[in-house]
Amino acid sequence: MDIEVYDPLRIVHEFSVVKLVFGIGAVDRVGALATKLTKGKKCLVITDRGVEKANLVEKVTRPLEKEGFEVTLYVVDEGEPTTYSISKATDFARKEKFDLIVGVGGGSTMDTAKVVGRTVTNPGDPKMYLSRPWENIGIPVIAVPTTAGTGAEMGDAAVVTLSEENLKDVFRDTAARLAIVDPLLCLTMPPKLTASTGIDALSHAIESLLSSKAFPLTETLSLKAIEIISKNLRRATYHGEDLESRYYMSLAATIAAFPDQNVGCVEGHAIAHLIGPRYRIPHGVACGIALPYIMEYHFPVDAPKIVEIARVMVCEDIKDDRKAVCNAILAVKQLIEDVNLPTMLKQIEGVNIQDLEELVRILITSPRINRLLSRSKRKMTEQDALKLFHNMWNGKLEILQ
Repeated sequence: MDIEVYDPLRIVHEFSVVKLVFGIGAVDRVGALATKLTKGKKCLVITDRGVEKANLVEKVTRPLEKEGFEVTLYVVDEGEPTTYSISKATDFARKEKFDLIVGVGGGSTMDTAKVVGRTVTNPGDPKMYLSRPWENIGIPVIAVPTTAGTGAEMGDAAVVTLSEENLKDVFRDTAARLAIVDPLLCLTMPPKLTASTGIDALSHAIESLLSSKAFPLTETLSLKAIEIISKNLRRATYHGEDLESRYYMSLAATIAAFPDQNVGCVEGHAIAHLIGPRYRIPHGVACGIALPYIMEYHFPVDAPKIVEIARVMVCEDIKDDRKAVCNAILAVKQLIEDVNLPTMLKQIEGVNIQDLEELVRILITSPRINRLLSRSKRKMTEQDALKLFHNMWNGKLEILQ
């Protein structure tokens, strides 16, 4: 017998999970775990100069070499990956027949490793796989984050900047076979990087909570990540050697990665993917600029969820939904400001108010950017977007007026 149910309950959800090893000292197991992924012993470790200077690479190479792996090191230029840098890394990797790739670093390094794990066995220009399926199975990739926030170790997508267009796109189906998250590797992160990656994690949690694809499992994870970040990001930023706050930020980033990778982000990440490469704004910083205004934009359609954000961040049980929403937005904005990140576009060097109309046009019309808008419960018109960008420019939150 058919039973009438609320329509969203009819949705069948798919939930993908990368194998995860989490905890203090977890990186010591990378060698033993790698032997379970491949019988071969040729390993390419991809990292960046910051990680190399912090003497973190040895924490990965030593356990690999102990298990008999022949390790080759490839150091990428610092900065987010581009189609050019991916091609360069691919050319290097194709010269040798590696059995395993380990990405050690932030989201940019791990995304590079994930893509190269595919392109090394797939012919042609890597860029063409942005719009077509992979032809061959790649080689195993292990992702080892040295930051807490990007969630790249848990996802099947890898973000890349299109060098010619100055816009971001993603390679699909690039998930690592294993993620090893060790909070000890985050102890050397400088304050600005701690703040920006932490706000990226907060954006994953909040935006996935507001996604039209969200359901109780992802909502529970999103709210828990928001709670942990609100309690620990300030301390991790300004007292980087505090292992407890580093532990919980790594945990929160991992928790937030699950809903982000399974139900996706909304307008905040769309805006970040637009303004980030154009103005050379680090991804987490760009997400933070957009986040309070995106929350306000979602108020008419998602007030109950934003009320829940107030509950976990402000610890208040407020009966007036509008007041609770205001408190949630204020709490998020204050957190971003407290870790010394901007909350207005006019605070960013090189951004002019005359740019806003063009930014709106690209946001609305570019399929590389506006695919994220489709996950929103509130359809964004060009007029909505222009108003949103002007509010971001001026730092104006109308709900607080």
